[in-house]
Amino acid sequence: MYFVNSSFQYSNLDFGHISKFYAPQSYLADVNVCSWLKNANELKYLSLTTSEIHSVEQKCFSNNQQMIFIEMTGNHLARIVHHVFSSLPHLTKINISSNPIETVSRGAFENLPKLQVISVLNTTSHITVHYELFHGLNLKMLETNTTFLCCLLSSNAQCSLVVPLHISCAHLLESAPLRTACAVTAFAILLCNVLSVTLQKYPCSKKLKVFEITVLLVGASQMPLAAPLLILWIQDLIYSASYPIFQDTWQSSATCFVVFTLFVHNKIESLTTSLFLATARLMIVKFPMKTKFKQTNFYQREAVKCATVSTLLSCLVTFLTWLVSFQMLGSLQLSAICSPLCDPTRKMILIKIIIWILSVSQFLSIVCVISFYIDLLRTLHKSQKIIKSGSNMEQTNAVMKAQLLIFTSSDILSSVLPNFLFLSSIYLKEYPVLVIFWTVITICSIKSVLHPAVYTALTLRSNVKSKEQTGQPTVVKFVQRPDTARQAEEKDAKK
Repeated sequence: MYFVNSSFQYSNLDFGHISKFYAPQSYLADVNVCSWLKNANELKYLSLTTSEIHSVEQKCFSNNQQMIFIEMTGNHLARIVHHVFSSLPHLTKINISSNPIETVSRGAFENLPKLQVISVLNTTSHITVHYELFHGLNLKMLETNTTFLCCLLSSNAQCSLVVPLHISCAHLLESAPLRTACAVTAFAILLCNVLSVTLQKYPCSKKLKVFEITVLLVGASQMPLAAPLLILWIQDLIYSASYPIFQDTWQSSATCFVVFTLFVHNKIESLTTSLFLATARLMIVKFPMKTKFKQTNFYQREAVKCATVSTLLSCLVTFLTWLVSFQMLGSLQLSAICSPLCDPTRKMILIKIIIWILSVSQFLSIVCVISFYIDLLRTLHKSQKIIKSGSNMEQTNAVMKAQLLIFTSSDILSSVLPNFLFLSSIYLKEYPVLVIFWTVITICSIKSVLHPAVYTALTLRSNVKSKEQTGQPTVVKFVQRPDTARQAEEKDAKK
């Protein structure tokens, strides 16, 4: 066994019969460590701590087949190259802590059948590794302060860190059913909204009708939700099983911020559109002769104002998020789902404020929409009592009631229940992001599918009725006038 200090001359040392070598705080910046280790055939324990080592070559320890323990802490190792620790049959522990490691090449720990402990503590937070870095090892313990490295371990190994529930150790979309649901929901939203818009008959010379403007407004408010879902699905395909390695890169990327912006826009525009349509329906039913909402120009102008206001609010929220994240955190760091309603790391108080504002606003809007529709149905019921309506009018009213019921129930289901979950998550110490994923992808998307589907059904029903009316021959009834009137006309003709 040899224990040396910083003034020791390594060139004078014969490593041929040394089994243990400890050299703390030695200066090895100008020494080729691998060259004088080639003759250390019997070396078993090597400790080179704080020795100013900047690099270690490939197969540096290939001649040290008896090696059991390697410690190279407190140096300047930035890269662990390919096969640097490979093919050491007796090696049980490697300690490379307190090094500014940026890259660990694939195969750095290959063919180490007895390796049990790897210590990579106090390194940089962003390390580039391959997701199969520990593949084929029989590790028992990984000591690290980098969470995603724990995700690369097999189920038999332990990690010094406990992986938080909000971090995925698999894909971005953790399970296959979730990935399928994300893709199906995105395409369903696109299909329903595109179908409802394209089925309308847009005249070239005439103005748009109120119903056509409504369909366009609903499509513009609900279709953007398909974009973030598709982006999440595509990113999951790109990252695949290597997502834990690129999790920080994804959460701080511009693409994630785009997803965040689209989610914010969908929430705000969905809220304003529901209020606008509920107000318009109430005014048309309650004041059919006085309201301006029957005028196409007025209705179109107000619809454009509604869309503009929601877009400006969305831009304001996203700009504030961007500004605060860079001022407080130094970089943009969102959650894995990139949603404004999810912040498991609790890094930004602004996200909590956004969750509260959006949740309270949606709750108040739902209350207003329900009260408007109740008033509308009361007015409709009173008018039915005053005017004895026929079967066609009763059928139309039944369709309207069913339409309002679907709209209201979908608003409640896609807004109130998710917001309760999002608000509850603020005060939980830890919660799985998988629950948030399922909520955003399924429950929050119900409205974006049902509303355009209802308008599609109404359009098809209207088209069928118009075809039936045009297909029937016009019947002109001649009513025979009384004889007295005919005689009077004959007398006048004679005169």
